[in-house]
Amino acid sequence: MTGYELLIRNARLRDRAGLVDIAVDSGRISAIGDLNVYAEREIDAQGCIVSEPFVIPHLHLCKAYTLSAVGEDALLHYQSDSMTGSSRAIELAREVKKRYSVSWVYENAKRAVSEVVIHGCLAVRGFADVDSLAGLTAVEALLKLRADVGEVVELQVVAFPQEGVVREPDAEELLWRAAEMGCDVMGGIPWIEYAEEDMKRHIDTVFDIATTFDKDVTMLTDDTGDPTLRTTEMLTLETRRRDWAGRVSACHARALALYPMQRLVRLAGLMKTNGVGLVISPHTGSLYAPVRNLTSLGVNVALGQDDIEDAYYPFGRGSMLEIIFLAAHLFRMTDSQSLEHLFNMATFNAAHIMKLNGYGIAVGGEANLIVLDAPTVRESVKNHNPPRYVISRGRIIAESGELKQEIIGLGKH
Repeated sequence: MTGYELLIRNARLRDRAGLVDIAVDSGRISAIGDLNVYAEREIDAQGCIVSEPFVIPHLHLCKAYTLSAVGEDALLHYQSDSMTGSSRAIELAREVKKRYSVSWVYENAKRAVSEVVIHGCLAVRGFADVDSLAGLTAVEALLKLRADVGEVVELQVVAFPQEGVVREPDAEELLWRAAEMGCDVMGGIPWIEYAEEDMKRHIDTVFDIATTFDKDVTMLTDDTGDPTLRTTEMLTLETRRRDWAGRVSACHARALALYPMQRLVRLAGLMKTNGVGLVISPHTGSLYAPVRNLTSLGVNVALGQDDIEDAYYPFGRGSMLEIIFLAAHLFRMTDSQSLEHLFNMATFNAAHIMKLNGYGIAVGGEANLIVLDAPTVRESVKNHNPPRYVISRGRIIAESGELKQEIIGLGKH
């Protein structure tokens, strides 16, 4: 019999009937089927789902666990869903950045990455604020963390001008410097600017940097209940103008919920044609972009965590099963087919936005796998327990909510 490093018995894959065995060697999937083989370590999935790992394409990682430092006033304003409330929340939340140091941001972010790994996520797009208060402190911290966890987690660092580009005089220079330092993605938040021409300038500036350094772009657009906002459209049109299709995503876009259907259909067609994805974090407010309509119109929509215990959201632990659970209620998507779609939004759709190469379970591919704690998606979502096993490149890095510290080096907190 052939020997392997790891063998998962009695695995249930979402794309096929019956149970299979999965053999892993040298960090890759070597065989899938009814295998008469042995391995150095064998685990029994007991008929539970074995899936691709979860992906979080939107997480304000530099702000994780800062709620106690900033207080709840910002939280109250953000929950109003009004433009005034959202803007005021950002103003209040910025105060926490006076406390930023590389070590403080690093430790908070490391703790958050530990949590997302425990809950089966192996790829994160982490936002780092750049402005006159934060400087490049958060960028430096997240780049250091990216290097430290890179063997087991793909961390993409986003340089994010939270306070704006036009209204924040230091932001543009800091974005250029962040790109030079090695940030993976250029971020933006154009709706926060005071005038529409400034919103367009914000978008243009970010694209100037992204195209110069060959970076992807992600922006928070129309993140309030104002149907006159059109920064998602501006972003998509600039994507077409710069020939940056497939490299751009919008986040939130809550104003789209208030668009007339004819306007929404036009925008969705534009987004689909130019490969602009959308990341929705359903737990951050009572208003959200219309998922059913957008997906039926061909837009790639993914789920995000957005926040972990900060000024905008007091909960969060990096559990995408928990996010799917919330989304199922808010979007009225509780039937089996809809739950499968939501699961894809937290896996394949999100992986597409992050451009993860070789993502998926296939012979010859990297052995990045999670063994869930239930035999169906519905039960997994209902319970949203941590996976029984989290496997990165063939190594078991977490078991039933506990990190294998000797492998990942993230430690307990």
